[in-house]
Amino acid sequence: MPVEFIKCSECSVFFPKDEKGSTACPKCRNEPIEFSGPKDKLRHLKNVLRDNAAKGNMLTIPQLSEISQIDDTVIWEFINSGQLDVASFSDPDVRDFVVKRRREKLKEAQSRVAQPVSSEPEPTKKHSGFHKRVDG
Repeated sequence: MPVEFIKCSECSVFFPKDEKGSTACPKCRNEPIEFSGPKDKLRHLKNVLRDNAAKGNMLTIPQLSEISQIDDTVIWEFINSGQLDVASFSDPDVRDFVVKRRREKLKEAQSRVAQPVSSEPEPTKKHSGFHKRVDG
């Protein structure tokens, strides 16, 4: 059976209709939000960031943690794994983290390209003579 969504009477956010029949979302009722797994947490964080970006608000990690009711260590894990886009943050710590990660990736790529060259000459290939050209 598909989930039915209703609009919160207080903050106008859509939320899944529950068996209580309440017209206010869990946030407005001051109830903790329950998540079934990390994918739900990530989806919720992305929704909060998207909704705030649509209003022109950029959030810091503590603000996102407070609004989403998700611990900031979990948010940092999503940022570190690259699952959470950092463009919607106004937090200098996030920007510094992104710059540091880009530098590390650049150094890693450069070290792969500039691997030390062996000083030993490549062994010459011996031919069986079958394909050898004979002048004569």
